[in-house]
Amino acid sequence: MYIIHLIGKEILNQPEEYGIYETIYADLLQKYDNSHVHFFVKSQKPLDNLPQWQAYSVYKNYADLLQQVQSLHRTDLFITTITEALVSSMHKLKRDIRQQHTKKFNLFTNKAKERTIIWEVYPETVPNAVMIDKTLPLKPQIAGLDFPLMLKPIAWVGSRGVMKSFDLQELKDNIENLDKTFNILAAKGIHNEEYIIEEFIDWPQFVINYWVDDTGKYYLSLPTHVKTTQEIDIEWYGNRYRLITKDIYDYIDKKSMTTLIEKTIDAWHIRNTYISHNFRITSNNKYKTIEINWRIWWYRLEMNRESAWYNLFDVSLDTSSYKEPKIQKNVMVMSIWAHKTWRLKWFNEELIERIQDLPSYKSSRLKQQFKNKKVTFATNGWQTLWTIVCVHEDQQQFEKDIMFIEQQYKEICMIT
Repeated sequence: MYIIHLIGKEILNQPEEYGIYETIYADLLQKYDNSHVHFFVKSQKPLDNLPQWQAYSVYKNYADLLQQVQSLHRTDLFITTITEALVSSMHKLKRDIRQQHTKKFNLFTNKAKERTIIWEVYPETVPNAVMIDKTLPLKPQIAGLDFPLMLKPIAWVGSRGVMKSFDLQELKDNIENLDKTFNILAAKGIHNEEYIIEEFIDWPQFVINYWVDDTGKYYLSLPTHVKTTQEIDIEWYGNRYRLITKDIYDYIDKKSMTTLIEKTIDAWHIRNTYISHNFRITSNNKYKTIEINWRIWWYRLEMNRESAWYNLFDVSLDTSSYKEPKIQKNVMVMSIWAHKTWRLKWFNEELIERIQDLPSYKSSRLKQQFKNKKVTFATNGWQTLWTIVCVHEDQQQFEKDIMFIEQQYKEICMIT
């Protein structure tokens, strides 16, 4: 097995991110010699700040990447990425070297078309939604939907601009604010002004990550509960934190979840890829797909390693090693976001020390470089100011610590 990992140049501008790769590959490199991992970095010019990985190459564009990969003359390639902007290149590369791949990978980033593909085959598995034509009156277009409604840009914006509206006037106001967001994104090189309006499902949101092999068989990780910033009265929608606990695992009906997964795989003809599958459970116990992402994030791998000593990345390389993961510890990863354009005055150091003294506290990464600077949208998502990881075997203690952090969330970063 020879692993090709595509990474963006932006990772190299954040030295603290290097450790992510070392941790993700820790299990792998115990099993395979590290000469079996080759990093490809996209850049228009040579780079002199590359970390000391065993093998790496720089490529300028897709044609250059394809030529370099083909020149390896290997038939045992495993191609992956954790960088959203490189997902399409990853699947295109699989296609062009004649590996199994998901046929409609060019639609991966379009939320509207993503729903349409599933809706045409399994309409019961997605929320009702409409694509908005800005040249037409709004009210007739949403006549079949009931408030509250979610406003969502369709592509390349992460959670930016996703807002909930409780009535028509608030929806119009949010659309006006969304146009301002599009202008900010355009200045950063992201040109997209299309959006959908979707029914809001006011029940818990979850994420399940899985690997789909060449035949369509899937291998699950542990489900994660997602809490959002809007749940604590923050205007912009963002993922505040993710939890793995036994209570969450027991709450989910496994048959309903796997049926949703199997219908999604069938609708898309998914092959040879990771899936990060966001879904909600309605009040009448229906499982609905909210969003599909075609990669797996490093911290989701890490959460499973912490909770169950289970590495989905390792499983995808050797599916014969798969065993259903069992929860051993409760895990949380929380992000403190720059969810508006602010000047970060200072971090509440006293509060941070109190959080670090909690029994469940494990680690954190504080972005001191943002202090006294304007914090706003980042090209690849919101700017994360602080990331906290909590782990504990005792669920009662774990929940107590999480509640404390939850209550103090807005006080951690002082802004003007």
